[in-house]
Amino acid sequence: MRVAIVHDWLLGMRGGERILNVFCKIFPQAELFTLIHDKGSVDHILEERPIHTSFLQNLPGVKTKYRSYLPLFPLAVESFDLEGFDLVISSSHCVAKGARSAKAAKHFCYCYTPMRYMWVFFDQYFGAYPPWKKSLVRLAGEYLKRWDIATLPRVDEFIAISRTIKDRIQDIYKRDSTVIYPPVEIDKFKFDPSRKRGDYYICVSALVPYKRIDIMIEAFLVMGSHPKAVGKAVNFGTGKDISVNYIAKKIKEISGSDSSIVHTKDRIAQVRRLNCDYSLAKKLFGWKPKVNIDESLRRNIEWAKENL
Repeated sequence: MRVAIVHDWLLGMRGGERILNVFCKIFPQAELFTLIHDKGSVDHILEERPIHTSFLQNLPGVKTKYRSYLPLFPLAVESFDLEGFDLVISSSHCVAKGARSAKAAKHFCYCYTPMRYMWVFFDQYFGAYPPWKKSLVRLAGEYLKRWDIATLPRVDEFIAISRTIKDRIQDIYKRDSTVIYPPVEIDKFKFDPSRKRGDYYICVSALVPYKRIDIMIEAFLVMGSHPKAVGKAVNFGTGKDISVNYIAKKIKEISGSDSSIVHTKDRIAQVRRLNCDYSLAKKLFGWKPKVNIDESLRRNIEWAKENL
């Protein structure tokens, strides 16, 4: 049985590439197909097997500025000749799932997420772009979304890495999937009961926009710099008395919705108004709200319109 494994790109050893490593151990004779390959950047298990790249491989600056070529990704992945392969496994978080396989072949997609750039985290990736460039990316994104949906029939079965991704596949692709959690190298984690807990935290993460490491750093800087905050409940909010009715009306106004606001009888422990007292946060951290409730609602509604 001839096996082809299609992976978006090989530019370093991150989570997806470690899973790809396992696929290659399971199918030692499999051939790899990837849009771009930076030789020497991945494990020897991957480097030592046949790796077929697309025409993107020879474009200037592609290994560091590959997102600039995003509109060409569909054409690149469709250029792979997978005739003669009995099984195609796409290891996909972008366009790998759109590869064309032979009619008689089975195509299983191990999906890390539907294209996160366009479906879920557009602002996190492209929010800092100048308006003209962001508009161009958004225009390209509409094409990518249409292509992403149009190529769904090429996948026989979806496999999701988690329940969250299973739900995302259902919401975006309207396809069912089976959850198979990624492998974990448990031998690398050793528990020593005699070891004392340190007085620090560590975050191990790729420095990419959607991880929002900036928020984590800000939170730890604020909380960690004030020992008096230990054990205290600290509120963060606007500090203004806001009714639920006001929020409902404001959502209608900002979103342009013609929905009706329906008033019903109060439930037990009904919350009529909200007032978050942030005085302790201000006292301990010098913190104050950066935006008011109207601006916060506007940003959330804008995000929802773009991503849901």
